[in-house]
Amino acid sequence: MTMSTRTEDELCFIPSRDLLNPKFESYKLKEYDQTNLRRIPLAKPIDLSINPNFKSFNFQELKSKSTWNHLLVGSFPNTPAQLIWIEPRSLQISTLNHPDSNDPQISSVLQLPDRREELLGDQINQGIEFDYPTGFALNHHRLNHLASQEQNLWLILDGGKTLFLVDLNLNSSPRILAQKELDDSSDRFIHGFYKIASVDVKDSQSDTFWMILRAKSSQKTSEELDHEEVCHQNIKSTKKRKLLYTPYLVEIRITPNPSCNAEHSSIMPFILDIQLHTQLTGADDLLSVHYDRPGHRWCLRSTSKFTSLSQQTSPQPAQPPEEANERLNQVQSKQTDPKSSSTSSPVSPYAWSQTLSTLTITFNIPFPITSKLIKIDFRTGSINFRLPKLDSLPKENEDYLPNLFAYFGQQFTLNSTEQATGLVLDLWDHVAPEECTWFVESSVNKSTLLTIELEKHTRLRWPQAFKVDFQVSETMDPIELLSITENLAKYTSTADDQEAGLPSKKPKLGLGSAAGANLSSTTPSSSSSGVGAFPSIHNTSLTAGEMDEEIDLANEVMVTGVVMTWLIEKTPDARAEMASPRESDPSDSNLLVKVAQNGIPVELISNPLKVVQLDHSTASSLKKEDIEYESGSTMMIKSDIDGLVFSPPDGREDRLNLRWTHRLSYPALAFVMASKREIWASFFTPQFTLLFETSSASKDRQSLGNLFVYHHTPDRQSVSSQRVIQLSSPHQINPVPLSSSTQIHPHLLGLCALSKAHPSSPSPLSIILLSQHEIIIFDL
Repeated sequence: MTMSTRTEDELCFIPSRDLLNPKFESYKLKEYDQTNLRRIPLAKPIDLSINPNFKSFNFQELKSKSTWNHLLVGSFPNTPAQLIWIEPRSLQISTLNHPDSNDPQISSVLQLPDRREELLGDQINQGIEFDYPTGFALNHHRLNHLASQEQNLWLILDGGKTLFLVDLNLNSSPRILAQKELDDSSDRFIHGFYKIASVDVKDSQSDTFWMILRAKSSQKTSEELDHEEVCHQNIKSTKKRKLLYTPYLVEIRITPNPSCNAEHSSIMPFILDIQLHTQLTGADDLLSVHYDRPGHRWCLRSTSKFTSLSQQTSPQPAQPPEEANERLNQVQSKQTDPKSSSTSSPVSPYAWSQTLSTLTITFNIPFPITSKLIKIDFRTGSINFRLPKLDSLPKENEDYLPNLFAYFGQQFTLNSTEQATGLVLDLWDHVAPEECTWFVESSVNKSTLLTIELEKHTRLRWPQAFKVDFQVSETMDPIELLSITENLAKYTSTADDQEAGLPSKKPKLGLGSAAGANLSSTTPSSSSSGVGAFPSIHNTSLTAGEMDEEIDLANEVMVTGVVMTWLIEKTPDARAEMASPRESDPSDSNLLVKVAQNGIPVELISNPLKVVQLDHSTASSLKKEDIEYESGSTMMIKSDIDGLVFSPPDGREDRLNLRWTHRLSYPALAFVMASKREIWASFFTPQFTLLFETSSASKDRQSLGNLFVYHHTPDRQSVSSQRVIQLSSPHQINPVPLSSSTQIHPHLLGLCALSKAHPSSPSPLSIILLSQHEIIIFDL
């Protein structure tokens, strides 16, 4: 089976029944000594407002930035764990010295030059803000041309267009070694607002690395530009569009600067040479990247798929058949007439709304029609419309059907009986055809409302109704929109909010709730119908009597629907099968783009916790499974009420193997998470899962919230333990004013863990939390 014929619809996450725990009953609360928390105050609070004059917040931006991990970790021979953070406003790099000691200290390391506004120019007025700075450590890598023997090398991007190579070794003078502006047309970088998604060594001898860069922009798609050209519309009058995200796969090489010498000490000693290999495009932000070194392939995780340039280019519509009747030709000539095109409106012919389990699509048909003239067939991934004959339409509306086909990019043709060919529209995700319905309603103005009710296959929110049309925004219920606004209030609120009287979510009771929780239900409720991308597992890890009917197992706060796009190097045979690549798409020659599970998302509920081994001998003796946890490539997904941990496939033997391996299970963890008010983030290790609960209620905005620790249950034990750690100090932190109109409320900004060398197994972990006001350290 070759790369070009292998299907993408095979299931990639199949749980092992042997790893489930049907005997599990509950998590019992164990007391945690709050005096174990050590607090190190910051000299001044971290200001997240990069541009104080920026007002037009984008929902996608807020959601992405709310879970941004600002705490960066590097490992070097002289510094087993270097922890740094970059202040978004000032680009000041700070570090926590000796984090494993009894007296860690905070110090400033290096100030990066800020040229973001200067370099981005007009792009800062496109309704989007700079990204937060990102960085990756070149762990244990040493540049032979650098005089210093001790080197702590980092690649840092300022959130705009400037990439830095810096040496943050505190025993020498931290400095910038190289600087690269990502605006060189020869490099084919066409966007701004960059972040680094991953860095991996390609060849340590030649100082060459693989890097995934993610750019965002509000540039128009080629479809929009073509549409404007046809309709003779003014580009400057277009409405604000959704953000577009462009991942770049680049090869970066660090070379000595020949212009640098002792006489010109101001010249940077190295040059960053960048070669672009491919670029993709997607509608949603890039969440994370995993590099499979044995298979030389990358797994890009997002809430929707990424496509290459060749996949975005749709074929030109075929000419109508010769036997098409004269009436069809007249309709098409009317449609392509310049006068009629210039006056036609590109308004969408439909609207849509959704809940977690259903989706409603309505078509407003501008003439009366009965249900006998329409037939709709539902399939798993599409809707097939059987449309009425053309002569049954009023003469003034005879162009409705051709325009409808043209809107969705399809060719309108008639058969010998003047019956229009079927209109087939692919849905964004799968539905349950047997549960879908449709009906028509006539209105007083002689129009017809066609309503289609779809039952989703998985209980996830859709970003769009149809695959071919992402421009139609969802029609949201005002109450639901208010709820989303409340959930994001803590990231956008100012001092003017104060006691605004916004209603807070009522805490739900259930398994794993805080102390004092009372389970009110004595009969188990039916499990969630949405189980992600794999079959139902009926023997769930929870005994009868522990279910609470008030718990919503599909709580959208805890679930992220993740779609995985793979970039795979083609084999020599596959390259020979492919046609010669077009000049506009360099990826066609060497790299293949595969979307796992045909784009069906998997329900992610927790990410691996970054753990740094302080003992190099311990790190070198780690097993393959432990290395997968350390590298951050694993993921925990929701299966009914459980949390299942999967590790990525190894492409050494088969580069097209996309099936993940079930490693361990956290019984009833998805059920536990649904009982929380609002979840900032969740992280796991093989020993425990961390769940950060926060609140957007006005009275709780001065609190960092609670940390719930759920311990893993080996050998199918019926009971495990949980701990609750209060992250806020005994005295509530007062908001620190930055200006007359802005205040900082305490937010969690990042975390990591340090593994100490210890005779016991497993070794104890030190958790380090970075907030806007302080650093919190405690052991687990």
